[in-house]
Amino acid sequence: EAHGAHDWRALLTRFQSLHAERAAGAKGLQRCFQEYLDGTTTEQECVAKVKAITVDLSDVSKGVREMMGELERGGAESEQIRGILARIQALEKEKLQVAIEQHTKRQVQVIQLGDVREEAAEYMSAMKRLAQHEAALVSQINECVDELRCELYHLMEL
Repeated sequence: EAHGAHDWRALLTRFQSLHAERAAGAKGLQRCFQEYLDGTTTEQECVAKVKAITVDLSDVSKGVREMMGELERGGAESEQIRGILARIQALEKEKLQVAIEQHTKRQVQVIQLGDVREEAAEYMSAMKRLAQHEAALVSQINECVDELRCELYHLMEL
């Protein structure tokens, strides 16, 4: 029952599909924020797009949580996979928060136009820190996804 309890290949396929949807949502948010800052989209259009993307991202998180729920009844392998999925969820949530913070800081900077050099330097420093944080999160997420794939491929071979 331990190895036959789950269809690991189906689980991996589902995860990869959800992961791709999440990546598309994140890109959509970045594009939407940039279009708003460029003035090529109105605030209302941006808000509507962000709401739609947020619903999609929420559905992705729900899908991953459902997968984790299905693994609750499994053995040690299932527990390990659940742990990796939980780490990915937490990192993705943090990455989204960083993206929103970057956008907020950009917006404030655009509004204030950063006349004062000190403020501009502070802004650049904050944006650099956020970009580094985001890059570190992306790297951690990629490591977790690789670990998940390796574990699932291993389980498929058993």
